[in-house]
Amino acid sequence: MITKASPLPCIEPTRCFVSSKANDLKLSSSPNGVVSLSTNRESCEEWTLTVNEDRSVCLLSTKHGHRLGCGPDGDIFTATKDGEEDEKRKEGWDRWRFESCKSGVMLVSVAHEKMLGCDDQKCVYSFHGEGDAEDWMVWTIDFASGELLFLSSSAHNVRVLCNPFGKLSLSKAFGGWEVWRFIESGDGMGSVYMESWTHRKKFLSLSEDGEVKINTTAQRTDADKWTVVKAPEAEGENIGEGVIIRSVATGKMLGTDGTKLHTNDDISASEVWHLDSANRGTFFLTNLSMDCRAGSRPETGKPPFGTFTTKNRKSWEGWLVQEAEDGSVTMKSDAHGRYLATDESGSVVMNPDAKEGGVWWAEPSQHKDGKGLVLVSDVTKRLLSCTKDGHLTTTLADSSDDAIEWHLEPCLPGSLTGPQLGALCAAGVVTLVCAAAMPFAVMGTLTAAGFTSEGIAAGSAAAGMMSAEAATSGAIAAGGVVATCQSIGAAGLGAAGLSAAIGGGAILGGSISAAAVTGSGVLSADESVSEGTCTEGSDPIIKRPFCAW
Repeated sequence: MITKASPLPCIEPTRCFVSSKANDLKLSSSPNGVVSLSTNRESCEEWTLTVNEDRSVCLLSTKHGHRLGCGPDGDIFTATKDGEEDEKRKEGWDRWRFESCKSGVMLVSVAHEKMLGCDDQKCVYSFHGEGDAEDWMVWTIDFASGELLFLSSSAHNVRVLCNPFGKLSLSKAFGGWEVWRFIESGDGMGSVYMESWTHRKKFLSLSEDGEVKINTTAQRTDADKWTVVKAPEAEGENIGEGVIIRSVATGKMLGTDGTKLHTNDDISASEVWHLDSANRGTFFLTNLSMDCRAGSRPETGKPPFGTFTTKNRKSWEGWLVQEAEDGSVTMKSDAHGRYLATDESGSVVMNPDAKEGGVWWAEPSQHKDGKGLVLVSDVTKRLLSCTKDGHLTTTLADSSDDAIEWHLEPCLPGSLTGPQLGALCAAGVVTLVCAAAMPFAVMGTLTAAGFTSEGIAAGSAAAGMMSAEAATSGAIAAGGVVATCQSIGAAGLGAAGLSAAIGGGAILGGSISAAAVTGSGVLSADESVSEGTCTEGSDPIIKRPFCAW
């Protein structure tokens, strides 16, 4: 039975800056593999976090795609030659463990048990450390990615945008200029930075006199921080459902009169906002083996009708994917309003009602090098597949055919796209998506790693990070790396592990922790999940994703 459905979020790969506590300089990677410290905040200083099956973490240079490594003699590097990099990866030289301390985290080489450190000459090295953590061995993690959302006022039917000139305005459109990146600040209070998706380094901010503006400086302050909470029920006035966005600096609420933004101490319908996923729940369904998209033809006009596959990414290939309370999913053609379904014989059909064979379970691929997900029919328990000639079909659950692996690509709105496509090509080092599809790759890394809506999944990579942090500090630090990762990964990112395939599960290092997901039970037995730390009414930092509010 289909119950209440929830949208799937747009979560970017977990990108961050790693800064030394001693001098606030950022870890940087050069094209030839040299690792140093820098005052810049550019792509050379940006790293993508991935979590491995052994619970360790890899840091990939966003600019060059090379992994941060540690040699047996304490040298720190990023490999530049494929052969050299492969050999060192086999030895685990690129794997690190986060250990929490009072003022940040320590990065420990898994292969050599050496800590990452630095000196006053901007040199980076590793060493065997004991005793209390000192600033030169402590690092801070500054997140640079997040959830992509539209910021809409339902009272006035407008959205906040940062226009092509970087100025704040309001719009009735759902375009790329209207998309905002909600980045966790990691301060332990659940606050976020709101950055324009199209314009990097432009943040929604508040001036000293209370004017809502765009901050273009590299330094982010409390004036750029906002908290998001559910709108309360106001006495004597129907303000509607949604969220309240409040400035950390002033405590005032963000609002609009339909023509411009303002802040206010008093709540009304004008201070209530809706946060909609940037893709509005719509995805391209891509077969990884055939590199083609599933599409739907209308039921009227010239035959043939039903499903097809294509290399295109257009409206007929868009699917509205929703998750039910039990973890099952439905896929509805965004163009034609019918559901992807199977009949009792296993044939793939389009039905007007999801209850007629249109319920699926999404589970991680069980293949050795599986990089996507498999879709299991709730009716026949067969797997959605694609033939060599491009026809959609279903196959038995024990199939070893690569054609059963699928990948969800969010259908994101366009803007000018020149620099954006370049950014996507750079991200393509660690994702499977095509640059023509959208400005930046999106995925749900943290849920797949074990940061789930129930808490941190037992036996997952997240559990390993939590254990290491607790062993070091005696507790999980509020606002620390694990707490912030949990806040990003929590609440509704897909009980069936769907978000692991959004933007390419390959970034996780080859597979997804089975403990983080449950599903049909066709491919693997259910795993127990810890009760976790997320409960209703607890700290707002865990109430994620925003699009499910």
